[in-house]
This record gives sequence, structure tokens and C-alpha cells, in this order.
Amino acid sequence: MYILLICTFICTIILFLLCNKKPNVEKVIYDEKISPVVEKMGANEEIANEILKFIGNDSTKIEKNVDPKIKASFYNFNTDRITIKNTEDLKDCSRIIHIAHECIHSIQDKKLGMAHFILSNIQILYFLGIFIYFFYNKDVDLRFNLLLVQLFIFILTFFIKVVLESDATYRGPELAFTYLENKVSEKDLKEFKENIRSKLYQIVPMSYFSLYSQGALLLIIAQMGAIFIK
Repeated sequence: MYILLICTFICTIILFLLCNKKPNVEKVIYDEKISPVVEKMGANEEIANEILKFIGNDSTKIEKNVDPKIKASFYNFNTDRITIKNTEDLKDCSRIIHIAHECIHSIQDKKLGMAHFILSNIQILYFLGIFIYFFYNKDVDLRFNLLLVQLFIFILTFFIKVVLESDATYRGPELAFTYLENKVSEKDLKEFKENIRSKLYQIVPMSYFSLYSQGALLLIIAQMGAIFIK
């Protein structure tokens, strides 16, 4: 179990060092030519509804997030609903990229999305279950086997999560560009594309590490519990 814990630590540290390159990317993006166009599109929920119609999705529902503390939009596979964050700066071009990202999630394979939802919950429940169980069972071999099962669940969950997020991360901006084609000049759109793509490649590594760390933390806590709970 010590070897498993050390390997998990080393893997996490290596991934952090490889991915932790602070991106020179602003949270909001302004463009002299694109921002005025995006501003006229209205609130986030209006843009989301238009993009859904643009891709032929008439089943997904849009709701506005009434909690001002929530700074991100998200798609729920269970309810087939996109919860849109409150509109703040209408000139911020990044909001159309984020909205397109969630719209891509809405047209992804529902079975894959449901599998991710189920596995994510199993991952949490399994962690709680074995951690509590360690207080009642001192069998080292059993603990190790339980940790291996947890590792398998983590790998499977992480793989599905990366597939879903990678698809939305790369297809989202392309959807936004296509949506803007008839609204701005070809030259202005080309410059905007280059700007967004360069920023995208900077933030992707850290976003992947963020996905990894969500489950890795549970692995480490469980492994330490298996070793030190007597």
C-alpha cells in the first residue's frame, strides 16, 4: 500500500509540473470588432437558445442561474438542461465560447454522459464506503484490493470525463466561430479565431489536471486511511 500511495503522489506531482503552466489568458475577452456584435446578441440565455436552434437542438432547455455567486454555466445530462450564469459584461466575447461549450455537451452521446454521472457518484460513494470500512476491518490484503478497485473506478471515470470535456473544449469554439460567420466579416473572424485558439491551447493542460485532481484527492485520502487507520 505504501508503494501505491507513493506512485499516486509521484504521478500527481509529475502531472502538476507538466500542466501547471500559468496561462496568460484573461477571464474576459474583448475584441474591437467582435465585442460590439456579441453585445447586440443580448443576454447569455438568449445566445444559448439561438445556438441550440442553430445546431438543431430543440429539446434542451435553458434556465438562468439565479445565484450570483455561481460564475460558470453547466449542462445537466439528467434533466437535459443548461443552467446559464448571470449575464455580466455583454461585450465579453468569452461568454459565447463558454455557451457554445455547454451546447456541445447537450448534443453529446447521452449514454456516455449518463455513464459519467453514474461513475462519478459511485466514485464518491465507494470512497466513503471503504474509508468507513477501514475502521472495522484490519485485513491488509483486503484493504489493498479495495484500493485497487477504487483506482480502476477512478481511471474509468477520468477517461470518460476527458472524452466529454475534450470534445466540448475543442468543438465549442468551432461552433461559436461558425455561428458568428454571417454576423462579422471574414477577416475579423479569422483574427478572432487565431486569438481564441492560442488562448485555448494555453488553458487546456491545467483544465485536464483539474479533472484529474478531483478523483486523485480521493485516492490519496483512501490510501492514507488504509495505511494509518489501525
